[in-house]
Amino acid sequence: RRETRGRFNFHNPYVDDKPIYFDLNLFLIRTYRESWDESRRGVKAKFGRRFSSLWNCDISFRVEMVEIDYGRRDKDYIGVNSYNNWARKNDEPMIPVKDPPQQVSVAPSEIRALEGYTTLTSIKVGVGKNTTDRRIRPTEGNKFSTSWEQYGAMAGEEYFGAFNFSGSSYKTLHEDIMERRTIWSTRFRYSQIVGDAPEFEMFYAGGLSSLRGFAYRGIGERGGYYDDPIGSDYMVIIGTEILKPVFEETFYGKIFCDAALPDDDEIRMTLGIGVEIMIPKLFQEVPMQLNIGFPVMSQDYDDEEPFSFSFGTQF
Repeated sequence: RRETRGRFNFHNPYVDDKPIYFDLNLFLIRTYRESWDESRRGVKAKFGRRFSSLWNCDISFRVEMVEIDYGRRDKDYIGVNSYNNWARKNDEPMIPVKDPPQQVSVAPSEIRALEGYTTLTSIKVGVGKNTTDRRIRPTEGNKFSTSWEQYGAMAGEEYFGAFNFSGSSYKTLHEDIMERRTIWSTRFRYSQIVGDAPEFEMFYAGGLSSLRGFAYRGIGERGGYYDDPIGSDYMVIIGTEILKPVFEETFYGKIFCDAALPDDDEIRMTLGIGVEIMIPKLFQEVPMQLNIGFPVMSQDYDDEEPFSFSFGTQF
């Protein structure tokens, strides 16, 4: 996957000196996916309010144009005979033998049906609570957020809803004489589409931020000649991790277990180990992460990727 992003973000944390925040996001994203290209451009505005140091709620409005373009590379096409042989074995519609095209796109039929431009609009409402002791690398507390996003609420070509719930918990298991903490963290996410959503708005799992041990978008339903991912109507992701200091405050070891359930109803699970390297004097509390995940429950069509690496953090 290759991706080009351009963004303009404006954030006002206290509108008129009140606990009200405003975000404005203009974006242009072009993603080169498995056998097609996806371009997005649009605007998103969010208004939110903090009711205390713990609770917040917000409402956001999005207008977006999505373009799907396939068949821009030679490898995106195969001969009609090869396609029909594949279609026959996979119960897919075959190309008529009378005046057939010279070549056929390998993109999934679900993607080919979306070729061109699609206008999306949505209104999203959400609520959250955060009791953690720190915004970055918390050691105690919990946080959760839940939201409902209604697509087509301001016109557009697609009408469906999307529900999301995510939560995390942090607990200190041990603190040594140097005040270094061994931290146990857990996370949970449930996402559900209600209605008929296009494949570019489906849920995908796999990779460092969701299911370590698998490639980005590496699990779930497949389609097309090369078994490209086409997304899931729902997704459940659960993870747990123990992070322990090994050397001073710069080197930490970890063990973890990640699991996911996409809408093919087959559980995936990974057990793994990893390290986090901190350089406090230079980068403060921004970790470098190296993880090795070993899939213990997977499917033959999944893309496994044991090693993952990242530098940075999200909060």
